[in-house]
Amino acid sequence: MRTSRFFASTSVRLALLHALLLTLAFMATALFAWLATRDLARDQLREQISDEVAALGEEFRTEGLDAVVLAIEARSGRPGSLDYGLVDGAGVVRIGELPATRPGWSELQVPDIEEPDDPEPEAEEDDEGVERILVQTVRLDDGSLLAVGEDLEGEERLRDLLFATLAWVGLTCLVIGLAASMWLTRRSLRQVDELMSASRAVSSGNLSARVAHETGANRDDLDELSASFNAMLDRVEALIVSVREVSTDVAHDLRTPLSHVRQQLERARDENAEPADRAAAIEAADAGLSGVLRTFDAMLRLAELDASPDVARMTALDLAELAERVADAFRPDIEASGRTLVVQSSPAPARADKDLIAQALANLLDNAMRHTPRGATIVMRAYRDGETRLVVSDNGPGVPASEREAVLKRFYRLAQSRSGPGAGIGLSIVAAVARLHGAALVLEDAKPGLRVTLSFK
Repeated sequence: MRTSRFFASTSVRLALLHALLLTLAFMATALFAWLATRDLARDQLREQISDEVAALGEEFRTEGLDAVVLAIEARSGRPGSLDYGLVDGAGVVRIGELPATRPGWSELQVPDIEEPDDPEPEAEEDDEGVERILVQTVRLDDGSLLAVGEDLEGEERLRDLLFATLAWVGLTCLVIGLAASMWLTRRSLRQVDELMSASRAVSSGNLSARVAHETGANRDDLDELSASFNAMLDRVEALIVSVREVSTDVAHDLRTPLSHVRQQLERARDENAEPADRAAAIEAADAGLSGVLRTFDAMLRLAELDASPDVARMTALDLAELAERVADAFRPDIEASGRTLVVQSSPAPARADKDLIAQALANLLDNAMRHTPRGATIVMRAYRDGETRLVVSDNGPGVPASEREAVLKRFYRLAQSRSGPGAGIGLSIVAAVARLHGAALVLEDAKPGLRVTLSFK
């Protein structure tokens, strides 16, 4: 995988942006924590020093200055004691090493004051051995100056520890986050590469190319995209195969009628032919061309139904009334052909496009009339039994169970029907109308004959 492509990917850019935001967040947190702990530590030191100053002041008021000196001596010997300084009214330093100059709070830098009981002096002092000490100085009633202070090293050590902890935690989270992002990015790019490879393969003519993807609970958005991509390729492959089949079937089914038209036109051009024969040849050629045009009209209508779902204009209607009207229109031709049409209907409400349903019923009746012998009975039923149903059945030869799905395809014709009229599109149009209405189309054995049922919810 090229490095330039890796860093140009959206996933990596998002990962780097998140890393930057995470770093900024930790920096802001560290700064806030540093400021907060600094103020908190200072307040605690001030409170501790103030309490000590108040205790020594009370000692002075009750016992005198010498008692304060003794108290400081006793406290200075304790581990972790404060720093002291006491200067009497005459300016003589009585005890301690802190300078006591003027009353108030101050921050001093003084030479390192080692604790007498400290077995190991701090090794982490700076090179000049200087301590930063927070000091409070007060003037006692006799004019003496008392200074009490505490080293700021503990405060700084706490802040440094907190800052270092946040820095290490932030760095660890950053490294883990970037590593996880890089891993996910590489995985995503592999899936993208597979998608691109499949698309290139399809572009070059390999319609069987597909993308591998997860199908279980671990699937992600790229797996969903891959599944949709594969479904699209399935549909594209089916459409291309269908177009190829249609092209072959059109060429095959139109070759014979067009050859007949050509033969009739050649007869009409024969100068030795009788005028009546020439007129009959022209009429036969015209009839043949009319059949070809009807086939093309059916193909265009089927293409319109497949390509434009919005072609249907759904309204509430009674399919029983519509079935009666279609039956009335076909009854003369059916009876003239020596067949019988029976209509059985009861209220059958549905939301449907009346023109498309009428066309589907007309195709079913025409199909039944073409493929049944003289004397056959064609039955049309419309009723509702939880679902609204339209049924057209006959007692002709029927359709073998193995071919009932195939006859719904364009230009498919049973072997015994290929010598007769028609192009094998009638049932394809019925299937397209059913799809547009969300209706179930079922072909089954009428024992004998074929029963076609359209079921509307």
